[in-house]
Amino acid sequence: MGSRKENVLLNVGIVSFFILITIGFATTSNMSHSVISSLRYIAGITTLLSIAGLIIQKKIYTHQFLGIGMYFILIFIGLLLSLKNNAINIGIQYLETNFIIILLGLILFSFVPKDRPIIPNHLSIILTLYILIMLTLTIGTGGLELNFPPQFIFGYITENANKSILYSQGISKFFGYGAIISAFMIKSSKSKIYTTATWIFLLIIFTGLTLLGGARGETIGCVFIVLVYLIHKTQIHKIIIISTALITAGFIFIKDWDWINQLIILNRLSSLTENLGQRDVLIAQSGRIFAENPTCLFSGCGFGFFQSYYRYDLGLYPHNILAEFTLTFGLPLTLVIGTTILFGITAYTKKQKKVDILMLLFFYSLLIDLKSGYLLSGWITTIFAIHFASQHIDVLRKKHLLHRK
Repeated sequence: MGSRKENVLLNVGIVSFFILITIGFATTSNMSHSVISSLRYIAGITTLLSIAGLIIQKKIYTHQFLGIGMYFILIFIGLLLSLKNNAINIGIQYLETNFIIILLGLILFSFVPKDRPIIPNHLSIILTLYILIMLTLTIGTGGLELNFPPQFIFGYITENANKSILYSQGISKFFGYGAIISAFMIKSSKSKIYTTATWIFLLIIFTGLTLLGGARGETIGCVFIVLVYLIHKTQIHKIIIISTALITAGFIFIKDWDWINQLIILNRLSSLTENLGQRDVLIAQSGRIFAENPTCLFSGCGFGFFQSYYRYDLGLYPHNILAEFTLTFGLPLTLVIGTTILFGITAYTKKQKKVDILMLLFFYSLLIDLKSGYLLSGWITTIFAIHFASQHIDVLRKKHLLHRK
């Protein structure tokens, strides 16, 4: 399991890294942006110090480099193909920042002993407290008005966009993490009924905040993951009893339900069939590239080729991480990497003997990235996927060494 000092460094590193990659999603007002920028800087420094401490404390083994090496190879191939197809000027934009963040996550994960989950239950509690603290900060900085219904005020985003912004993918995603962690703790908690009731209460609060955030994909993904996880092999009767009690209390204390019509998410969901935010167009354009340039399908065309081909800015990408990965690296490599990840997920699940919080957060992030993800900035999806793939590669490596003996 490792020494006590190593475990402390690892836990501090994991929590600070999670804060580093998620805290920006909680931005609402200008004041919250200022505070979050400072907290993100502190989280980044803490992550670096934790990794440095682990490197000093712990012997580094060969298998720890598998995920890191895999990531370096993919970046090298992507840049090489991008250079070959004259898309390098777009392909390298923001690459440095995203590369460093993903690399930090992979290095941190490489120090996790094989006999412990990456995010144990006590860290899930700490992450929940972090999300609650950010909720308090949001209220305190004027980012959430506690009217009925409550309403997020996206002052910072509105000011930068020069138009009124009524929803935020970041806010919905941020509190979606809280809802999923709460759902996980409902099933993981073996304490008394009031502990379960507390986690159910937090699940309802975080899910409500995800809805108030107004982002369709993030909300649907959150509700889907939570429902599937809770319904599968659980004492559903306990959840139904407590949930019914809480909902009944809501009906008793809430007399006027006209406020439901004020929810942005309902208006946005009602227009889902009419407005997909150009995602259908961008996906169709990805398919057109494959038809007009079969080379991209078979061997890939590198980072930024989509934007280069259509003369788009960096912000107009395929909005589907699988389509963009295939466009970047080609279908054969996509199938190889995808298969390796699936085998790795199977190996990881067998080792943990359950679907843990890491898996839930991965699948939630993957669902979002299949809806609007950008390949280079899908931090959670990329880090977790490469970590899972490295698990399978390590299994193959051990089998190879065993056969050589």
